[in-house]
Amino acid sequence: MKQVTARDAAYLYLGDGVATATVVSCQVVVNPAGRPLELTEDRLLEWISERIWISDLFTSKLIRLPSDIGYPYWVPDPDFSAAAHLQVHRNVGTWASAIELVEQFGDSPMDLAHAPWLMHVIPDVTGVPGHAGLCSLVVFRFHHIAFDGVTSATLGEKVFDDGVVSDATRAEGRVVGKGTASRAALTRRELRRGPALWSRFAQEGIGIVRASRQQRRAQAGGVRPQRVWPVIRFNHDFRGPRTVGHILFDRGDVLEMKSSLGGATVNDLMLSIVGQAVHDYLGRRNETPPSSLSALVPVSTRGMREADTANQFVPVVVDLVTTEADPRVRISLIAAETARKKNRVKQKLAEQTTGFIDIVPAPVLRLLGSGRPRRKKSVAPPRFNVVITNLPGIARHGSFCGMNIVDSFTMQPVGSGATLAHAISDRGDHIAMSITVDSAVMPDIGEYCQIVRESFETHRATII
Repeated sequence: MKQVTARDAAYLYLGDGVATATVVSCQVVVNPAGRPLELTEDRLLEWISERIWISDLFTSKLIRLPSDIGYPYWVPDPDFSAAAHLQVHRNVGTWASAIELVEQFGDSPMDLAHAPWLMHVIPDVTGVPGHAGLCSLVVFRFHHIAFDGVTSATLGEKVFDDGVVSDATRAEGRVVGKGTASRAALTRRELRRGPALWSRFAQEGIGIVRASRQQRRAQAGGVRPQRVWPVIRFNHDFRGPRTVGHILFDRGDVLEMKSSLGGATVNDLMLSIVGQAVHDYLGRRNETPPSSLSALVPVSTRGMREADTANQFVPVVVDLVTTEADPRVRISLIAAETARKKNRVKQKLAEQTTGFIDIVPAPVLRLLGSGRPRRKKSVAPPRFNVVITNLPGIARHGSFCGMNIVDSFTMQPVGSGATLAHAISDRGDHIAMSITVDSAVMPDIGEYCQIVRESFETHRATII
């Protein structure tokens, strides 16, 4: 038994309100000899049953307490059935139909009364980009409360490994443990702990208010105020459904550009490419922003401090410097800012052992997460414009039932105020970018994908 941390529970409460907090990871395999996939449901079930022991989160469920008086608990699911988490979708046909089905997976609510994940298999798909013969898709859908990008990537490498799951791997995956308790017993536990938790929260709140007042006084004294970002179409309410796009870049070209940019990273280069693409997309709709755009960029905190939470990252906002026309200058400015932001994160983590969110009572966090949809529309400047995530290579050299994985993409959570997200990962022979967007504000994601490719080519022509 293990209680969910505040950082993880935030995705549960956001899912109640403004965001779709499920993540969809899709792996592509080429059918042997280009023939129809000869895998029965029994064989697929055998394959997945051998791998659920990689983490006991796969066999655990959430107990959510009355009125969310405390954070939920992970407990072993006594009724767990691997068969209930496997769905095979035959006769889907084309790549376009398969992608449409994957998008439906992403926007379908998850049954949190059981382990919050499903594996979908879509066999015998035609027209997969870059592959002439039949391919099949293996789709994992999971709730963000259980895994973040790094965790899912690490588990993905183990899941999509046809080797035998070792005892050491099983031991590493024991997160929840064997203990359990009833909902009533856990509720009584939270009622006993309540006074101390609320007292600590009140004391920390006083400190936050004081710090905020000091910041306002400092700004009034001439310190540079916080930057204001323009309101663009991706900063309004989420209406849905989500749609997804997938772009591949030649890894050699990316590394050649990086080597010509001094201290810039691949991620800095990608931030510039995306920033220009968003700027150009808006410009073609006569919505050119009056000032520079920004991106929310998660910074992993693994290795910076010990944390017993699935979601280990700190979100920082990076100026994409879209008002700068020269890609080289833009990338150098982005690189300098990302370096400053990462160093600031390290410094803050070294100064504080506990973040403010770690002591927020569950009812308060739930109110903050699910209360937003009731607000009236506002034209206030957003905290950021788009989301850009740099993920590890998920199952870069993995396989499924003896078939090599040749490609993969991800559908990410998006919500009101942040309806366009990008996930970038190194796949070994290429750099992949998965794009998730609210289809209500971007009805033709194919056009945007083409603009991203054009931005890449502009950078390559300028830098190399």
